Amino acid sequence: MLTPYSSLITPHYRQKPVASHPRVLRPGITTEAALMPKRHQKHQQWTPGRLKNWAREIGPDVLCCVDTRLTTKDHL
Repeated sequence: MLTPYSSLITPHYRQKPVASHPRVLRPGITTEAALMPKRHQKHQQWTPGRLKNWAREIGPDVLCCVDTRLTTKDHL
């Protein structure tokens, strides 16, 4: 739960806390890879080329969306 003066964010699942993160007031991803499901950790390691190949298999509109996202945002 987040109050206006919180410096810590604690996500809950079924009313139980699952993690705690320092509050970050800048845009971007702050999720720690170790807290992600294994499947998400693997996806986070995909290169831009791998992402484009995946998008191409789905269709041209998805490829266009992924390509635009990769050129407008840093891929870490």
